[in-house]
Amino acid sequence: MAAGKILGVRNVSAKEMRELLKLPSVADDDVLSQLSDHGPARVLPDGRVLLCNLLGKGGVLYPSRATAEEVNRQCAETEREVAEQSAGRVPDPIVTLLPPIDDFLRDVEEHAKSLGPRIKVAGVALDGTIESLGAVDKALKRIPWATRQVPDLVTPLVAYVGEVLRRASGGRWLKSSHERQVAVCDPEERLAQLVANRKLLPSALAAADKAAAEAKARGASDDDVKVTWSAARRAVMDQVPRLKSYRIEVREDNDAVVVAPNGRSFQPFAIVFIPMVEPSKRGPLRAAVETHLIVSGYPPKPSPSAQPAPRPPPVDQHTTSTQRSAPMIRPLIAFTMVIPTTAVSAHAEPRPLPAPTAPAASSSDRALAFLQLLVARRFDDATTSFAERVRAKVSTTQLRTLWDGLVTKHGSFADVTEIHVKQDGALSVVDLGVRFERATVRVTVAFDAEDRVAGLWFRP
Repeated sequence: MAAGKILGVRNVSAKEMRELLKLPSVADDDVLSQLSDHGPARVLPDGRVLLCNLLGKGGVLYPSRATAEEVNRQCAETEREVAEQSAGRVPDPIVTLLPPIDDFLRDVEEHAKSLGPRIKVAGVALDGTIESLGAVDKALKRIPWATRQVPDLVTPLVAYVGEVLRRASGGRWLKSSHERQVAVCDPEERLAQLVANRKLLPSALAAADKAAAEAKARGASDDDVKVTWSAARRAVMDQVPRLKSYRIEVREDNDAVVVAPNGRSFQPFAIVFIPMVEPSKRGPLRAAVETHLIVSGYPPKPSPSAQPAPRPPPVDQHTTSTQRSAPMIRPLIAFTMVIPTTAVSAHAEPRPLPAPTAPAASSSDRALAFLQLLVARRFDDATTSFAERVRAKVSTTQLRTLWDGLVTKHGSFADVTEIHVKQDGALSVVDLGVRFERATVRVTVAFDAEDRVAGLWFRP
């Protein structure tokens, strides 16, 4: 804890520290044990506590032992939080602030309706339009940022923002899954390592300064002095124990996204949550939503207050296209053509992927945009996005024939059940669960480092 954060705590110079040490004092080895670059505390006759810097560069003066103990407690708490975080034990906020994603999507309309009572805004004012976000912004001003990270506020807020985005873009809710690698270890072992690091640091710095001074006295160059300093410090810090429990885990992150007809996706949770933890991102929700829509090709249009547009049924494996009248063409398709099931890499010059309405920003967006080209029967554009070796195996004519065969065999496109993204070396792999009238097909599209289609997999 830096001096000055608690009332009455202040830094003292080396000269003042020497004067204070002339007073009768009692050593206290435990009161400030959490500070890394200081020695034992000295309790002065008037009850103040002086903490001396081990390097002789002054110290910190605390008005009382109680104040010093509070600093020690806060430092210990911070150190344990750091250990928990670096050990990979801190849960994802979306897990703690939203219900399980499947439950959230099932009840998203009810969650959105519950926002009015939660923020004390009349239901008639929350009509699902972009303009209604103005009333939400006004109501949120009454709730401090520090108290907003609670499920009973975040859940309805995310649901309502998502419904506004869905209505404005004509999109639909979807579950999106991503794999990520996380470095983890035992938190107690990590805490012990942090403590050892803290205790060794003063000695390491002292040894480094001494070695650098000796090197400079020998006439060493500036670069050699820096190398000597670093080597001396490292020699001491290498005594910090290595983590035996360190390992890499693959975790799956799930999110509820709104996918627009042009293939772009919106993340309502990120729109709501990021400003809560990053003050520089704070601003009106209405402005944030409008910006996302404009960037994605859906500039908001002023509209009178009205009831929200009917929402497409939630993704469910028992829902078929026969339950819809004139279903809207979705931006995702699947096809059952015979293509080598191993990823194909290529090194030719990248050829741009034409975006139907707005450029795709992520691998999932690119997969949606690519497959939308097939739905629109823009096969020339689709093959243009192939990597060179894939294009050599599948021509425009072959792609057209295979697509027509897929529709004939499985019927019209019905629904998308999931999007799952993972990284496989240099490839970004998007796995799609896609349902047709008479069959469900898993479609996997792999993109190389230049965002070209480098591999295709099709599984029943």
